[in-house]
Amino acid sequence: MARNRAGALLAVAAVLIATPSAAADFTGRARVIDGSTLEIAGRHISLAGITTPAEQAMCGDVRCGLQAAFALAETIEQHWVECTLLSGSEPPQAVCRVGGPKGRDVNAAMVRSGWARATDPAYAADEAAARAAGRGLWAR
Repeated sequence: MARNRAGALLAVAAVLIATPSAAADFTGRARVIDGSTLEIAGRHISLAGITTPAEQAMCGDVRCGLQAAFALAETIEQHWVECTLLSGSEPPQAVCRVGGPKGRDVNAAMVRSGWARATDPAYAADEAAARAAGRGLWAR
């Protein structure tokens, strides 16, 4: 009987570990694809509400698309990333966070750093601040 109970507990624990949290649709180590795209568990996830230059794009003498990808890598570092889907589009559009469900908004951080433009009004103030400070794409 103890062996059956232990087996049942292990089975429940395995399901709980394998099941993503209800708050996030994708959670795990992320790999940067470009300045606004991550890969988690083999799925490409676009950061919703922002846009970044293409990887080869030049801003003066700076490869700003590549710099945007570097900024995203610096933002997520080696942390696990939790992404919540906003739509059913492919690739998935999501708001991603590091540090748990109330952690740092990766999408907003990219806009605040100046390496992304806001396409969602929720990030407009972050873009205005980056422009005013001359960060990233708006460096003087």
